[in-house]
Amino acid sequence: MPPAAPGRERGRSPGGRAAGGRRRPGVAAPPPLPGAPPVHLRERSQRAAVALRQVAGGARRSIFGAVMFAFLGMGTLLVALPQVMAYTLALVCLGLAVAAARQFLARRRSGE
Repeated sequence: MPPAAPGRERGRSPGGRAAGGRRRPGVAAPPPLPGAPPVHLRERSQRAAVALRQVAGGARRSIFGAVMFAFLGMGTLLVALPQVMAYTLALVCLGLAVAAARQFLARRRSGE
C-alpha cells in the first residue's frame, strides 16, 4: 500500500472527516474557502434536519432490534413455560402499576 500523502493520515480525509465522509466528534468544521458564498440559516436548518433524520433512523433501527429480540424471547418462554411466564408477567404488570401509581401520587402532591 502506498504511503499516505503528506499531512494526511491513512483512512482520513481533510477537514476532520473519517473515511466515508462522516464527521468525527469533537473536530471543528474546516474554515470556509475564500470566495465561497456564506451558509445561510435556511441551508443550515436543512442540513440539521437531514442530520437529525439520519440519527433518528439509526436509533430507531437499533431500538427495533432490541425490542424484536426481547419479544422473541418472551414469546418463546411463553410457549415453553406458560405457567411460570404467566406468574412472571403478572408480577411485572403489578410492579409497573405500583410504580405508575407512586408517580401519579407524587406529581399530584407537588401540584404538577
